[in-house]
Amino acid sequence: MRRRLRQTNHFLTSVSPSPISQLVSTYRKKSTILRGAFIASLLLLTTSAHAAFVNVDSSQTFNSTGIQVIAGQVYFVTATGSVNLATGDGPYITDPDGTILVAPNSSAGSYFFFTSMTSPGGTPPAVGDRKYPLLYPGQSATAALGALVAGLSAIANPTGLSDFPSGFELIGSSGFFIAPSGGYLFFAVNDNAPGDNLGTYSAEITLTPEPGTLSLTVSAFAAWLCVRRRYLS
Repeated sequence: MRRRLRQTNHFLTSVSPSPISQLVSTYRKKSTILRGAFIASLLLLTTSAHAAFVNVDSSQTFNSTGIQVIAGQVYFVTATGSVNLATGDGPYITDPDGTILVAPNSSAGSYFFFTSMTSPGGTPPAVGDRKYPLLYPGQSATAALGALVAGLSAIANPTGLSDFPSGFELIGSSGFFIAPSGGYLFFAVNDNAPGDNLGTYSAEITLTPEPGTLSLTVSAFAAWLCVRRRYLS
């Protein structure tokens, strides 16, 4: 084993070292603590340092994230919390996916609206179900009512939904947003009449690594594993 290891060391030092072999060489020379730091640094490259936290107010038509995006960037979003879409005649409480957590009873004023004016039509709102816009679309006609949605505006201070030419798309409790163009990222709780809403979603937004960075990191880590298994065991 020792002879084989010496031969391997001679081979690595007799050729022009690649970036990956240099990383491996560095790893082999360091202490146990530094080895752990080396591995951690590689793994950290697969996560983003660009994370932001936003409270999405359900009583607002849209909420600024404070993020200006570049076309093609990919963001991963997670969200928690609950909102009430009918404080006056409900309740109608949902999670970020638009799943009903608390449904209005049959005597509540919102019961008729969510039964007859939303999709699927004629179906009363029930815990665990989702209702969708029918006659009165909100920010998104395809996302469930109460769901977290994301939209892109070319201006930092939009005044209405017409400032979102691509509309809004579903994010839910977790999802990706791929920027179709440059602009400003906004979140909203899907509802056509947010004035009587109450509650917020807490969203975490993370910019994912560029494909080149992620590919290089995975390649380097895979090379390290191969060398470790072959020569250091």
